[in-house]
Amino acid sequence: MTANFQLQTLYQQDGNPCLALMISRNYHLLLDQSHSLKEQKDWSDKAKIWQKLYSKSRINKIPNVFYDESGLYYDSV
Repeated sequence: MTANFQLQTLYQQDGNPCLALMISRNYHLLLDQSHSLKEQKDWSDKAKIWQKLYSKSRINKIPNVFYDESGLYYDSV
């Protein structure tokens, strides 16, 4: 949670979409650690909000090409 608060502060200052993606992924990781249904819903909702912020920045952008050991794949977000 502390990491997300720091990343959110940086995002508010910088607006870097990569930070929004990192925050979203962190909330997804928290889902696996929570046993409370309310907490899981909160994390899921927050992850979706940050994913949308990232996705908005990707509109009208050329997809990035990344390479991994299995070959090329495209950024699908």
